[in-house]
Amino acid sequence: MDVSLAASAGETPIQEQARRSDEKIEAARESLEADPNVKALKDMFGAELNQDSIEPLDRTEAKPTGSAKLIANEPAGSVPQRGSNSK
Repeated sequence: MDVSLAASAGETPIQEQARRSDEKIEAARESLEADPNVKALKDMFGAELNQDSIEPLDRTEAKPTGSAKLIANEPAGSVPQRGSNSK
């Protein structure tokens, strides 16, 4: 009996799934960075995208989309907080 080992002929299904997930997250990040509304928030408030919060949305659109949290860098008290009773 002859046994021979050969190099893998490509990525495994798990590797493919991980690569595709990474590609979707990167496409969502790029889409969010290019979004005019995100740019306006960054300019007005010094906000930054929280990279760990970026999640691709499962849509069959040609344009990649995603969701993320913005972190405002304004000093505390400079922007009224929701629910505050400031008068």
